[in-house]
Amino acid sequence: MKRERKKLKHWQIVTLLLLAYDFIAVIISYFAALWLRFDCRFTGIEKSYLQAYYRNICIYALICVIVYWFLKLYKTIWRFASYAELIRVMAATAVTGSIHILYMTVIGRRMPVSYYIFGLVIQFCLTLGVRFSYRFILLLRGRRDETQEEKR
Repeated sequence: MKRERKKLKHWQIVTLLLLAYDFIAVIISYFAALWLRFDCRFTGIEKSYLQAYYRNICIYALICVIVYWFLKLYKTIWRFASYAELIRVMAATAVTGSIHILYMTVIGRRMPVSYYIFGLVIQFCLTLGVRFSYRFILLLRGRRDETQEEKR
């Protein structure tokens, strides 16, 4: 008997890619926050802050992905994204940011306040940006097709 391979559906592939993107985006956003906090100089970042970041960022990124999953950010059809999805992303960012602040203050090492603020803003922009850019590209493509039809 031959074993049949299960082929992933398009929405499953998109979900996995978004999941991986979110994980990486969270890691990048808080590193960028540290980098910005210390005048855009990697060598200026205090070692204790870098160590705390390295020790805790993967745990936080995993928590973000789980919260995003429960808030259904991976179930939305992003080409139809609207105000409801914007609110959902805002809620997800607020929840995960609160968890991060609590976790780092209680268990990890307390970080500068600007780290949390910059990190949240960058995380929100990266999370929302990739989702709405998909819709924006589809809208632009639709307009381009309409203008080409008018020229004919």
